[in-house]
Amino acid sequence: MSLPAPFLPLADDSMKFNDRPTATTSNRNTVRRNVMNQYYVGHVYSIMSTIPTDYLYWFSQPPLKSLTVTGESKAQVLKQFRSAILQTKLEAACINGVELHCSGYLQQVINVIIEVIGSHVHIHNPNIGTRLLERYKRFEKQIGLPSKNAGTIHFPNEDDKESKFFDRPEVLGYRSTLNCQPVRNFVIEMISIVTLSHQKEMTLPKINPKDVTQNYLYVAAKSLKIGGTNILKIIMKNELKVVLEVIEKYLLHKNTKTEKVIYWILWLIKLEGKLKRKGEKLPCKTLKIEGVPRKQTNHWVWYIWKSLFSRLSFCPAFKKKQIIDLYEIFKIDFTKTIVIQRLPILFFAIRLLKYDVANHFPAILNNLHLHVQAYSNVNALYRNLQIKLARKSWVNVVGSEKVEKATKPKKMTKTMIKEMEKRRSIMNMNEKMAYLDIIPKAENHF
Repeated sequence: MSLPAPFLPLADDSMKFNDRPTATTSNRNTVRRNVMNQYYVGHVYSIMSTIPTDYLYWFSQPPLKSLTVTGESKAQVLKQFRSAILQTKLEAACINGVELHCSGYLQQVINVIIEVIGSHVHIHNPNIGTRLLERYKRFEKQIGLPSKNAGTIHFPNEDDKESKFFDRPEVLGYRSTLNCQPVRNFVIEMISIVTLSHQKEMTLPKINPKDVTQNYLYVAAKSLKIGGTNILKIIMKNELKVVLEVIEKYLLHKNTKTEKVIYWILWLIKLEGKLKRKGEKLPCKTLKIEGVPRKQTNHWVWYIWKSLFSRLSFCPAFKKKQIIDLYEIFKIDFTKTIVIQRLPILFFAIRLLKYDVANHFPAILNNLHLHVQAYSNVNALYRNLQIKLARKSWVNVVGSEKVEKATKPKKMTKTMIKEMEKRRSIMNMNEKMAYLDIIPKAENHF
């Protein structure tokens, strides 16, 4: 099926939006079915009928990657966004989330949400992972998240180089997910669910640096009957292999030792840091992980997930779904540099083995009136940001940025300071003598 362009150029060089296609058949049932064509439901082409013109976002992205559209530091706004979620300040979280989305940092917003789910929400809302994954997959094609834009949907026939219609800034503005209602709803919904969920920072076992030794690993492996009589040679040759076997043994135990598993994962992190300081690395083979770039799969964390899945064969269906959904969330935008931030999701999945909470348990638990308020004001949040930008002198509504250099105040010299003090003393004297102004002045006749 060929999709018509959402805009039609007119004779006077203006443009007109081409509405959703309808069927040409006279059959009423076919017409009703084709008006909401599956290619258009929730699609960016339908934005004119879902987002009012006054609520569309027209500003371009910030001139520097380290800034947001308001000129603030990206790192600072991300910090404020995370802080607002942890303090359950829904309004501040939504405002910062919208600013980051409009600045092209939607993936960073999702990463912060994933990190908070693992580190602070976790078992207090056991089905939140399933809810996030369900919503993410529904709009994954629209979220898209290529390297240069905050989610792009390509226009048809745009490969035609002779036509410059698709190069216009007002047309290119519709590429972004910023003007796609389902994606806006997704952003605010996930921010609301995480912010309003019960939160308590995940408690983790502490690792004594003195215990991060081969002798400590040898004692643990021997107690679990790993490696037989040659265990010491195996440890000397490949410590990682032995640690992973210890973790697998605790996972496959009749009564899963979840805290022991988490302890040895944290022990492994300490070992890795110790080796890095010596300029060494833990050797790890590359695995084939669907949805993860091959160069990001040579990490030991995937072997732990593999051991966890071996345990799932003994779990009920609802628990399998909960843990597999957390695994899918763990893979979103995964790189080896964010392993530490993603580990709480793995710990969440491990601890679910000990909790029996069915997947019909709702993800939205409390403060329903706040959820309704947030969802009702989705477009207003984007419009308020646009009004804020329009009032800034360095932003042009057309989309071109004019960054003005801040003028530094001149240093005060001693002469200037003395002059200011003199003027100040004269002003004070005049105020004190103001009562004499009521005395009539003498007439001088000379």
